[in-house]
Amino acid sequence: MANLETVKKIGIVLHKTPVKEADAMVNCLGPDGRFSFYARGVRKAKSKNAFSLSELTLGEFACVSSTGGLLTLKEAYGNRNFLKDDDFDAIAVENFLCELSSHIFFEEEGEGASYYPYLLEALEAIKEGFDPLSIAFLCLAIALREVGYGLEVNCCVRCKSREHITAISFSDGGFICLSCYGQGEDSAEDEYLLRMYRYAFRLPLGLMRKNSFRKEFALAGLIELEKYFADCFGYHLNSLRFLIENC
Repeated sequence: MANLETVKKIGIVLHKTPVKEADAMVNCLGPDGRFSFYARGVRKAKSKNAFSLSELTLGEFACVSSTGGLLTLKEAYGNRNFLKDDDFDAIAVENFLCELSSHIFFEEEGEGASYYPYLLEALEAIKEGFDPLSIAFLCLAIALREVGYGLEVNCCVRCKSREHITAISFSDGGFICLSCYGQGEDSAEDEYLLRMYRYAFRLPLGLMRKNSFRKEFALAGLIELEKYFADCFGYHLNSLRFLIENC
């Protein structure tokens, strides 16, 4: 009989995929990046692990690792649930963060380790009452940055000038100065929105609560970044489109 190793993981539950009648495949993001495990019986009403495997729960998971690397849950210990169930905007943004984190880090186990502390900070901020739309905009920008699709927001992407930034080109990947601006190719932006982009794509860890954005600009930025995301990855984030249409 194969010797099965016990592996301990820490992470935030992002999504559960039903398997058979009562089992589920659980996707999480933690300090070591993305990981998943098989949870037997977790969908039963009396499952001892049901609460610990609720979406947006930060927990510790003891799993058995097979020789092929598949993890199977032995026991889960939920430390904190971040769901803010008394605020529609917060719930919509939290659903978006789950979908974003599940889909943008999907190619292999271990992806997203550098994004995890930002997600944790974002969920803590929402739970504490910080503006969820601002968090959604910041997290989408940071996630794009972390997977190599960040925008150049320090200078004009064409001539490298730092003066008279007036537009943004998503096809070219960054800011455009007045001298390089070409109507029909570039999107002229309000100065406030340009400052938002620069702030979001340069944001260091620990400052997510420092500034919130005016609602109309947060939504405008989300609409533009959603289109950019779809162009980069070939699909839309349904939860973000729902958020934009209902806020």
